[in-house]
Amino acid sequence: MPLSSALYLYLADFVAQTKPTGDQVETGFVYVIAAFTVVWLFIAGYLFWLNRRQNSLQQEVEMLRREEAERQQNLNPANQENAVSQPTSSIGGPPLG
Repeated sequence: MPLSSALYLYLADFVAQTKPTGDQVETGFVYVIAAFTVVWLFIAGYLFWLNRRQNSLQQEVEMLRREEAERQQNLNPANQENAVSQPTSSIGGPPLG
């Protein structure tokens, strides 16, 4: 008998002896479902965290924009009034007067 045939018979016998029982299959299936559920809960939690983080960053950007606009108003209130009251050139250059 060649070596490959002997190995095949040995492995076939081993696999036949180690077939899982119905209870083992059901237990394995329960573990698969549990792992699947844990993964989806992790994904849902991560998406929830991302959503909250995005909203927080959007609020922070809006706050920074308001602060910058207020800072610009406080630094140059006279320049803004003069720029509005003085005519400008037709090409958008500096005030003409």
